[in-house]
Amino acid sequence: MIAKADKGNSIAILPIQHYYMKIHNFTTDNHFQTVNAEPTKTFQNQIRKTINHSKTLIPQDFKWKYLT
Repeated sequence: MIAKADKGNSIAILPIQHYYMKIHNFTTDNHFQTVNAEPTKTFQNQIRKTINHSKTLIPQDFKWKYLT
């Protein structure tokens, strides 16, 4: 496996099994949880509502910069 290293402008070359083991360790050590549903749409709706109700923080003519 050839991958971009986390830090610096370098690459890392390692066996594929070692790469998969590092991913597995990262997800288990950091207590990641899997979800069955896609949460992105819910988060986007919450952000859109917050921006629409934040008239003093984000003026109407600048709202388009944050909403797509």
